[in-house]
Amino acid sequence: MRAVLRQPPSAVSRACVWPTIKSFLPPRLSSSRRRRPRLTTVAAALKGYAGIIVSAMVPGAGGYELKRDDATSAAEQLARLMPKGRVVTAFASISSPLIREPARGETPTVFTCADDKAARSTVIALANEIGFEGMDAGHLDASRNIENLALLVGQLAYGSGFGNRVSLRAFVAP
Repeated sequence: MRAVLRQPPSAVSRACVWPTIKSFLPPRLSSSRRRRPRLTTVAAALKGYAGIIVSAMVPGAGGYELKRDDATSAAEQLARLMPKGRVVTAFASISSPLIREPARGETPTVFTCADDKAARSTVIALANEIGFEGMDAGHLDASRNIENLALLVGQLAYGSGFGNRVSLRAFVAP
């Protein structure tokens, strides 16, 4: 994964945060390859890892095969496969073009959830530090909703004609 920062990381995050977080992005699949990688492939790539794992997976996108028979999210399934890892859902509802080239004057919300509160707080702090607004969405079961928001962003971007620079912003009204 190539990190693209909106603001340079502080010495604290370079020393403490970046080395403890792993993010897995799906490889590009050739059009001739019909079989999609399974979530177990991701878990195998991170076997034994006990740090923070940021899941930005979206069901049905990026070439991942995901069974939703038990009504769980990709992040919850990954957490079951990675019992030592501290899975955090984040960055799923921000289109990748906005991560690479942020809009001026706008701050997309990074909806973040995890069962491990310290891991959740670390990723929220990282999101804030690189120029997004990290929002605590609670425990990992909220990832079902965050992943569905990501599907909505995709629908708005590609199905409704808004283009690929779509994101969501949450705020608390006074």
